[in-house]
Order: sequence, then C-alpha cells, then structure tokens
Amino acid sequence: MNSSLKNDQHLTEDETLDQGFNLYDMQKKVKRDVLLKYYESYDEVVPLEVLKSGGSLEPSNGHQEQTPILKIPDDSNCVNLKSLVIWHSEIIQSNMSEMITNTSKLENLDLRHCNLSDDTLVDLKSKKNLKSLSLAVNEKLSGSSLMKLPASIQSLNLQSCYEILSNNSNTEAWKALSNLKVLNIKCIRNVYPDIYNHLTSIESLTFSLYENVPYKTIAKLPNLKHIEIAGVNTTILEKLLDQLVKYKSQQLEHLHICNGDGMNNQMLMKIVKLSELQKFFIFNAEALKYNILTKFTTLKKLEHFTLCHCQHVTNAAMMRLVLGCPKLRVLDLQLCFNVSEKLVLSVIHSVARLVMYKKNNREFPIHIYGDFFTEESIRSHRNLATSNIIQICHSERKNDEDLTMYIDFDE
Repeated sequence: MNSSLKNDQHLTEDETLDQGFNLYDMQKKVKRDVLLKYYESYDEVVPLEVLKSGGSLEPSNGHQEQTPILKIPDDSNCVNLKSLVIWHSEIIQSNMSEMITNTSKLENLDLRHCNLSDDTLVDLKSKKNLKSLSLAVNEKLSGSSLMKLPASIQSLNLQSCYEILSNNSNTEAWKALSNLKVLNIKCIRNVYPDIYNHLTSIESLTFSLYENVPYKTIAKLPNLKHIEIAGVNTTILEKLLDQLVKYKSQQLEHLHICNGDGMNNQMLMKIVKLSELQKFFIFNAEALKYNILTKFTTLKKLEHFTLCHCQHVTNAAMMRLVLGCPKLRVLDLQLCFNVSEKLVLSVIHSVARLVMYKKNNREFPIHIYGDFFTEESIRSHRNLATSNIIQICHSERKNDEDLTMYIDFDE
C-alpha cells in the first residue's frame, strides 16, 4: 500500500486523501488492537479488516479467533471508499451486504476467487458509481448474476466463471450494460453465441480462442480496439486474423497473443497489415525471425512492442524495428536470449545521430525491458549511464494473475 501518514490521515504519494486499500492472502497472526489502530488512522477512508479464509487475528489476550474477520467498526466511516480489492476470501460470501452498505462512492471492486454465489451480488445494483468489477474465478456464478449489476459498469472481469455465459437467459443483461467497454471472458469455453451480438459497446475484449469462438462476429464488433487472446487455437487464430485485417485494419490499436507457438510466416504477416496498431504482445513465437520482424517497421504508429520467449529475435532485427517505428517508446524483450546489451548501445548511438541531424520526432526516453543488462554493465558504459535517450527497466517477476495469460484453466 503506497501511502503515508500525515496529520493522522493516510495520503497517497501526491498527498491526496487515500481512498482505497488492498489486502491479499493475509495468513500470519496479527494482534487485533495493533491492526485496528492502523485502520483507525484511515479515519473516514477504509477502516476494514480483510483476511484470507485460512488466516486469523490474534486478540490482545492471546486467544486466537478461529473464524477470520471482516469488520466495519463504524459504517459511516466508509463513505469515501472508492476502491476495494479482496482476493481469496470466502468470508465475503456471507458479509457482502454489511461490507458495502455505505459505500455509495465505490468505483472499483475486485472480488476474485471469493467463492461468490448469485445471491451475494444482489446489493451491487444500487452502486451507481461502480465502474470496474472483477468477479474472476468465482465458479458458482450463473447467468442470472449479471442481472444484478449496475449499468454504470465500464470494466467487467469474468475470467474462469465457467457457467456465467452458457445460456441465453442473460442476453437482456448485456443490453442493460450499455456503458461496458472492457470485458474479460478468458477461460470460458461455453459462451452462448448470441451474447457476442450484444457487445456493441465493447472496446477491449480478452478471451480464450476455442474452436467454437465466433471469430467473424468478434471482428465485426463496431467499437473493438483492443484484443487479448489466450488459449490459442492456431486454425481459428488464422481465420480471426483474416477477419481483423478485413474489418479492423484501420481501427485495432492493441493486439495481445499469449501463445504464438504454431504461427507461421503468413499469419504473422497478417498482423503487419493492422496499420493502426499501437501495442503488440506475443509469447513464444518461433516463426518470428529477422525477415518477418523487419516487416513490422511498416507499423508507423507502433508505440509498445513486447516479445516474450521468442528465441530467434536478434539485436539486428530489434535495431531495425526501433529505427523504422518513429513512435516506439517501449521495447520489452523478456526471455529473448539472443538479444544482448549491444542492442541498447546501438540504439543510443543510432538515435543520437538522428537527433543530431534533426531527423527524430519521437519522445524520449525509450524504455527497454529485458534480462540482458546488469547494474554493473550499466555503470561500465558511460554513454548508457548518462544517456537520456533510453531508460533500462528490469522486467519484474510476473504475479499469478499475469501468468494466467499464458494458460487456460478448464473445468
């Protein structure tokens, strides 16, 4: 939690009143009075206690409570709560109503993996300011739960809610969610086909590409700009790319393919035809070699390029990409073992020459992520240490949620 205590109030880094907090998987014993003292310092923000179902609070008298606690010491104190994130806590199932009674300003609610049922969500309908909701990995939820959601929602995460989209009983719910722009239905194999016809407001869609996915309908969604694809079926992916080139070549801005294994040159060349692409991510694309990568230089609006575990990527190919894509600001090369620190030095040298001859229009710095630089090597290269052209960023370890982009969890 990034906040500081000042004048008995918790403030964010920009010194505004902190209006949210996150607690994940708290398992160690914590004395009640110590924890409550911390919560009370939040005053009118978030005096809540949230534990993983296996955790416990230890009161001052030393007697451990067997049941984890979800407590609101004073309901009126939660009126300013805007963001609440609770993961892996089955106590939410029986405490939802109490927990959100006075949270009329709530905008973000994340309750993934909390064993929720349809009845748990009945109180959400009244939250008219709720914009982002994650119900991921709540396998008991059915289609009827969608009728309980407020129309204000703009982002909805239903990942691994296996039965929530399996029949046509909830098509009316999708019509009611007229403000919905971001939808995650990854790992849901059984989706009633007609549902896609009601996703007309969707701008960002994350889904698993099973053999029954209506790829033609997805490509024709009128406002679609951002696609993240997991569980790739190569045959269906090729057909989807054909449809995206046909209907979205002037509209799609972000394409994320979690597994490029099995993709061939022809499929990769279809991506090059998506001329409005700004962000591209691909994992494990063996076919992505120099001759194909150089074709990506036709994507003049490309800003963010991420390759993960692409073994045939080289310094020379990446150098061509940097020079050929004038808006490129982020180059993320995770587990690409044929890329070295020579790439960074070449970028500094070549781009510096463009600046000197006034042929550069890009903003600096260029952020380069990778595992091919150490702190010692940074210090040993004077040009790198003093350059404002690039910024070296070490790839952080992915959390569990990020890693699920690469795999599917079927029933």
